[in-house]
Amino acid sequence: MPTSSVMTGTNTQSRKSRRKLLIPFLAFLVLAFAGGYFAGRFSSTNWNSDGTAFTYMCRASHRLTNSPDGAVLELSLPDAVYRYDGKDVVEIPSGTNFRSTYPVLGAEEYEDWMKGIIAFGAGAAAKPVWDVIADSTAGKVVQGFTAEERAIASILTLGSFGGGFLLGHQFKADFDAPKFRQSLRDKAVWKRVWLIKQQWLGMKANLDTATANLEAARNVKSPTDPPDKSLDEHEREIRKSSRACGYNPGMTWIVGMPTMFGYSIGISDIRVTLSDGSEHDCLQKIYPVTNSIAVGFAGSVRIGFMMAEAMSRWLRCDEPDGFWQPLEVAEQWPEIAKKIFQSALPEEQGLQCALILLSTDPVTRNGPGPQTYVHTFHSPDFEPLKAETQKTAGIGSGAFIAEHRQHLDELSENHERRFNLMRMEAGMPGGMGSHLGYQLTDLLKRTTPNGISSHLHYCWVYLGKVIIKTNDHSMVGRWTILPGGSGINQPEDAPSVLETTKGEAGEVVFRMPRIARSWTELNQILNSAGAKAEGSVAAADRRGDQPRRYPWRLVGERLESSICGV
Repeated sequence: MPTSSVMTGTNTQSRKSRRKLLIPFLAFLVLAFAGGYFAGRFSSTNWNSDGTAFTYMCRASHRLTNSPDGAVLELSLPDAVYRYDGKDVVEIPSGTNFRSTYPVLGAEEYEDWMKGIIAFGAGAAAKPVWDVIADSTAGKVVQGFTAEERAIASILTLGSFGGGFLLGHQFKADFDAPKFRQSLRDKAVWKRVWLIKQQWLGMKANLDTATANLEAARNVKSPTDPPDKSLDEHEREIRKSSRACGYNPGMTWIVGMPTMFGYSIGISDIRVTLSDGSEHDCLQKIYPVTNSIAVGFAGSVRIGFMMAEAMSRWLRCDEPDGFWQPLEVAEQWPEIAKKIFQSALPEEQGLQCALILLSTDPVTRNGPGPQTYVHTFHSPDFEPLKAETQKTAGIGSGAFIAEHRQHLDELSENHERRFNLMRMEAGMPGGMGSHLGYQLTDLLKRTTPNGISSHLHYCWVYLGKVIIKTNDHSMVGRWTILPGGSGINQPEDAPSVLETTKGEAGEVVFRMPRIARSWTELNQILNSAGAKAEGSVAAADRRGDQPRRYPWRLVGERLESSICGV
């Protein structure tokens, strides 16, 4: 009986204690709701403001080149288009003969950009704020709860703050606000915007160089060196700076490896990211340019197509058995690439351009087969970086994802994993390349990163032949049926894996979707999906469907005299 009385008294005391905590906790929930509401109001964009108009013009306006009326900037709104020629600004109402091809920048996209700028300098303030919350009386209130009650309290607190924020935040743009419109008609404001645009163009060029330097620093590290966390920190700072100056690159990933088995392998995804953040799996990014050279691109899709076409014209060789010396090609290509890049619209230059060159040497040997190479190039200078044999190199934002980079580093530096990969070549020419491709397919399926597709193209570059295949495969139960090798020792009309497994019970097919292999095809696919290529990450070249032509033949003849026709 005494024991029971003590337990009853303890339970009663515990209930009373929780009742005492309930009132301050409810007050804290109200405070969280009020904090969320005022945070929402404070973070709402004041569209009736000169400052908002200026920052919106910086983000939403587009640079123009070779415009018939001399305009250098253009901004689209739902009811009008504003064009600035360096001296005056013209407002063209909707319904006239003039029609802008640029999309209207919505309130959400503008606010996302502003958040990127704020986040650029807000990280240092996070810890002091958290310390204040943790040491506050409200924080100590929940210490009297059990673990389950604390979890519920946390959910209620976050919900209260979120509800207040949603109620207080104004998401809709007000393009008709008087001060907003007045700034759009002010040529002095447009001049400031033009100067800011010029500064951003320089900043983006510096970011291109910083990105290339960072990749070069990673490539020269020795396997015995300790992990360098400073490189990861530099990477984060580069990406923050990119977002702050209005550059939000669509992610992509192309991996290359020069092998000792007489071919270089390239693996690329197929995703293109539009300016509204939507993603479409529809783009081939790696192409043959000669019988022993292939090129892949990341960054601006329009510039990428221009680069691939220009390289094909430049390396044209009428001799059926003619080959090119890859090292001389890599050495002389930057001069041409820089001219192509500089000819593109500034908006496209801001999207950057990276290239990966896969090649096989017709003269130099590496063991039983020819020497193979992989070179990477980055805008604006396009200086070549050569990968070591049996080690991977990559372009695109996928190369910066920690888990992806770790996987490739292990293949390059871990001798056991590299040997196991090489074993796939036994009895199956190109088997190492296809197995590497499937490893990356599995990695992308598991990680599902934004901007990168798990649908891949495999490219084998042999001496005299370039083979491009997809990673189509089928799954039946626990089994995955994959294509093996490049198929160079098989007839070209050999059935595919999907054809050989067709009709199996319970089969799940992984098949490549419809693919664009030119700018025109990309427009067609995007239009059929209700999207616009003009609003994509790679902005359209408004000078026509064909890229600007250069005297390729003159450059080609100079190069042809030294290296073509080996």
